[in-house]
Amino acid sequence: MKVKYNNCGNNTFHDEIVNHVLEIKARIYAVKNIPAKICDRCEAKFFSPETYDAVYKMNYNPKSPNKKIEAELLEFS
Repeated sequence: MKVKYNNCGNNTFHDEIVNHVLEIKARIYAVKNIPAKICDRCEAKFFSPETYDAVYKMNYNPKSPNKKIEAELLEFS
């Protein structure tokens, strides 16, 4: 990836498979095994436009989930 990340100024990244949690319409989804670029300095995750679209389409039109999980919800106050 030949891009400079504005937050930390880094321009080197590595490929990694990651998990990501997101909230859509007051529902929380955990998505596993997403290909991403990871900033070598600050470890921020970046998804290609195609991957980003696929993840959000998956969550806006969900099929039956592979598994349901229980998680603790913490709220910043």
